[in-house]
Amino acid sequence: MAADNLIISVVICTSGFRLDSLRRALRSLAGQDINKDNFEVLVIENNNTPCGLLGGVVTEFKGALKLNYSFIRFCNLSKARNLGARLSRADYIAYLDDDAEATPHWVGAITEGIRQFSPDICGGPYTIFYNSRKPDWFKDSYSGLAPYDRGQEAKMLQGNELLSGGNLILRKSLVTELGGFREDLGMRAGRAGAGEETFLMRLAWLKNPGLRVFYLPGARVRHEVRPDRMKLGGIILRAWLYYGDNAYMGCLFNGYPHAGKAVKSFISEAINLFFVSLRWLSVFIKCILKNDRVLWRQYTVEKALKPLGHLSSSVTLLRVSFSQKNTLRIDNAEKLPG
Repeated sequence: MAADNLIISVVICTSGFRLDSLRRALRSLAGQDINKDNFEVLVIENNNTPCGLLGGVVTEFKGALKLNYSFIRFCNLSKARNLGARLSRADYIAYLDDDAEATPHWVGAITEGIRQFSPDICGGPYTIFYNSRKPDWFKDSYSGLAPYDRGQEAKMLQGNELLSGGNLILRKSLVTELGGFREDLGMRAGRAGAGEETFLMRLAWLKNPGLRVFYLPGARVRHEVRPDRMKLGGIILRAWLYYGDNAYMGCLFNGYPHAGKAVKSFISEAINLFFVSLRWLSVFIKCILKNDRVLWRQYTVEKALKPLGHLSSSVTLLRVSFSQKNTLRIDNAEKLPG
């Protein structure tokens, strides 16, 4: 049961390295056009050691928000999200990234949607913005942040339709029932990752085909494309890790592959990447001779990342096919990790 008048707990998980971005996120919440007594903000720092400066940022907004700070000694986004769920005193939990900003009516639109539809899951549009110069070769689609917009009308989603993981609001009882976010998916141990929100939404649909999932057009969030997302090396690394996590998530739902098939898949994808690399090398040499650094960077992202990602998927399938832990957790959701 929610405490006082609380309807929503906004959970911001942070590693403490993006203080300016966190400050903007909190400022966007302080500027909400709704009574601040109707929502609380939980800042969850997840790292090996606390950032000494983060407390100062939180203190700045203590008077403007119903705000609490907690620290968990793990560099694991899902662990931080699960801690936020346990600490939440409201019926609904809204997750906001520490480098995202909520538009002024975000909490208000969520509150209206909760009162009107009583959803199990809801969310809204998700767009990107820049606070630093975008390189001339970089396209919005390279950021790994997929904009999401389903129009100007609220609507109920049908079986297996998903909302954006970057703008996700969940009924607290549902998070508890499903066992929270999987801690072996998503960002962890200082590495990029993906899939923990998608897994939870897919699991929710699997366990309850009558799930009430709503798109709320007024609940809009903007996500910053940080400078590290605009570096070619970072784009390549994220693609490798994201494809691997998605392949692992597929195993959790569909079962583990036979080792023989996994080996064949790996060999096939390795051969394919070899020939793609030869074509890439040819383009790279031509671009260097022409001093065209834009084209070879774009060619790398648009032509080479997918085959590299498929190899990452096959490596993951190969690894799990030989794993001794060939048991799935989705049939029996556990309690939120304590």
